[in-house]
This record gives sequence, C-alpha cells and structure tokens, in this order.
Amino acid sequence: MHRLLEPELMQDAEQVFAFYKGRKDYSIKHFLECYTNYINLDCGRIVDLGSGTGEYLLALSQLYPGLEIVGYDGSLEMVKIANRNLAESCAQVKHLDFKDITDIADCVISTYTLHHLHDSNIFWNTAKNISKQCLIIDLIRPETRKQAELIVEQYAKDQPQLFKDDFLNSLLAAFSKDELQKQIEGTNLTMKIITGRFNTLQTFLIFGSF
Repeated sequence: MHRLLEPELMQDAEQVFAFYKGRKDYSIKHFLECYTNYINLDCGRIVDLGSGTGEYLLALSQLYPGLEIVGYDGSLEMVKIANRNLAESCAQVKHLDFKDITDIADCVISTYTLHHLHDSNIFWNTAKNISKQCLIIDLIRPETRKQAELIVEQYAKDQPQLFKDDFLNSLLAAFSKDELQKQIEGTNLTMKIITGRFNTLQTFLIFGSF
C-alpha cells in the first residue's frame, strides 16, 4: 500500500478537541519506558517536535522534574490546549514551524509526529540541528487499508468517530519500515520495531546519535 498523505497540521478546533480527549495512557506509558531505557537524562534541556496537546510532555516533566522541556507545534489550537495542560509543570510549548526552529538541546524527542510531514527531510534536518541525540516514536504503515481499519477498531473502538478517522488517516500516512531505514542511513541511529498488544499495530523507536 502506498503512503496516503494527510494534512500536516491539525487546525480545526473540533478535530483538535477530539484528539485531546482520545485515550493516550498506553502510548504515554510506552514513551516513558522508552525514554528511561534509551535516554534517561534527568537534567538538561529537552526539545520536543510536534507536541500536540502536551500530555506526553506533562508525563515526562512529572517523572523527571529536573528537566527543562520545550515543545514546538505548528497548530495554534494544539498549542493553546498544551500550555493549559502544562501550566503547573516545567514544560512549555511554542507555536512555530519546524523549519523556523533555532533551539539547541541535550536531546530531541518526538512522539507520533513524523507521519504528518509530507517531506521527512524537514523533520530530520530540524532534529539534527537541535541535538546530536534523539528519541523518535511513531506508527508504521500497515500493508493494506483493511489492516489499518482493523487496527483502528482494535485500539479505538470506543473513541469518537472523528478520533477514529484521524487514527486511520495517520496509519495510512505513516512510513514503512524500509522507508524509515532509508531515512536514517548514514547515521548512528538505531531502529527497533514494537508490536502492540493485539499483534497488529506496529510502531517504531529510533534512538541514538546522529
């Protein structure tokens, strides 16, 4: 199945709210485990690409209160909700396109953002300019649309239809394993594939140094 692009930014307020209300507890737990296992910086500066509504950064700030965490997102609606969520934490999210980021950090992280980018080079060039170290987590594109639809029903059957539609679009827009491997050729980055609890959904973890 070929990659089917979706809009790079989620701008519609209703769509953003549906995303915000969607369950993320399992994926947040997985992100924290990956951070602890492969990065585990308990102080220093962390930059997050594509922070969405901020739940992952809030969880990270609570687990590692010594971190300085700055996120970036191109959707103003996402940033508004994120900063309300992060008001009492050590994290903040700024409204800025990736290509305009000039920040520097000890590590750059990103969760479920890469698939939104029409041009993956923009993502990787931004990440390299921010830090030598990274932790990137995202979806892997299923082989068929039927498989993608099954994954949505398995993982989001109780969620609103708008959230389910977004999830399906994200699966169809995600990169394949081969495409991802080509993106990190010539670096010292490592890619690991994780299979979800229903043995259908696959995500990738890319970590290490550029």
